[in-house]
Amino acid sequence: MKKAVFSIILILLCGSVLFALPEFGADGMGGLTAEQKKQLEAGKAVFTSKGSVATSESELIYVAIVFNRPVEETWRLISRTEDQDRYLSDIDELKIIRKGGASDNLQFTVSAGPFSKTYRVIHRFSPEKKGFKWGLDPSFDNELQKLTGFWRFYPFGEGKTLARYGSNVSIRGVPTWVESLFKKKGINQALGQVKKYVDSGGTWRCSR
Repeated sequence: MKKAVFSIILILLCGSVLFALPEFGADGMGGLTAEQKKQLEAGKAVFTSKGSVATSESELIYVAIVFNRPVEETWRLISRTEDQDRYLSDIDELKIIRKGGASDNLQFTVSAGPFSKTYRVIHRFSPEKKGFKWGLDPSFDNELQKLTGFWRFYPFGEGKTLARYGSNVSIRGVPTWVESLFKKKGINQALGQVKKYVDSGGTWRCSR
């Protein structure tokens, strides 16, 4: 009985304490250089140094990107996490395990090269901050060793959104080159697809 109670407490702790949403200042520009700001204005995605000093975030890859839609619309589109298979081509299958309230639980099967991995993700939403974070569901036998990340959205000029993004993934039982597909190269591709989706107002679809 004690073992069961301990396991439940551990799951609750792991599920709820992923990490705090990083802060980037009121305008979302925290940590960006003058050159990086110019790149954003030119429509480029910018890989940045980490935006906070929290040790638990030290392995996150940070990106800043501008979407050509207002903050409220960007938030509405990207926070509908159950729609990710519409615009992310690496997702082979998406199942809703639980949806509603301040969090959800989704099961993904994704492919990278000849490999396919299945895992469950808990997203935790902070509408007041226009952001959310995610991590693996510790109660599921995930085929990823680690997955954490976040989105935050800020007004950027007229009718646009500055998005700050962070992600880290570690995969069990695959070569390093495969894991790298899920990291910087994979992030570049995925963010390009997210931008097409958001800029289209949610009408764009990826091809498989």
